[in-house]
Amino acid sequence: IKSGQSICHGQFHPAKVGQFTRLIQVESEKTAIVMSILSDKTTWMACGSKTAINEKMLEPLKDNAIILFPDKGSAGEWQQRVDKLIPKGFNIQVSRFLENEVELEDGKDIADLYLR
Repeated sequence: IKSGQSICHGQFHPAKVGQFTRLIQVESEKTAIVMSILSDKTTWMACGSKTAINEKMLEPLKDNAIILFPDKGSAGEWQQRVDKLIPKGFNIQVSRFLENEVELEDGKDIADLYLR
């Protein structure tokens, strides 16, 4: 998998997981695809649902630094999940960019910001 690609969980091959450099996890597949076109130095992943952020889903990526980029209004919920994963050895953080830095309606995502 090359930088600039978008992937959905379940698409990784175990031998390829360790080669990621910068991983950003978003909720929707649309966002992962759009952002992979706009930002080709990053691997954008979609989890498909804001409730899908959990240990089982992220386990194959545990040795990588992961940035979660939730939809506007979801950062608090994702942070609660991350707070349970960090003590288990995950290198993961939640971006609050959409919460704090831009005017955007709740439920909108980073792709909506770029496409408006």
